Amino acid sequence: MRLSSEKLGQLRKAFIEESLGPGVAAKRVGISSATANRYFEKWGDEIEKAREQQLIPQMKQSLLKFGGRPKRKKH
Repeated sequence: MRLSSEKLGQLRKAFIEESLGPGVAAKRVGISSATANRYFEKWGDEIEKAREQQLIPQMKQSLLKFGGRPKRKKH
């Protein structure tokens, strides 16, 4: 069974934008967990890159907020 383009879009959004795992995404989209797992594995690299791109600006803000790298203590 092939998923409709609407379901595929919802699944991709659940994985990438909402950072959901396959089980929760399957329930959200209304498909089986096995199907969600297959797509999660198939899109794994894309999901990982997209999630990293979402985190990079947050990490940069945190580094700027807390003054960059922590200073080492002298013993």
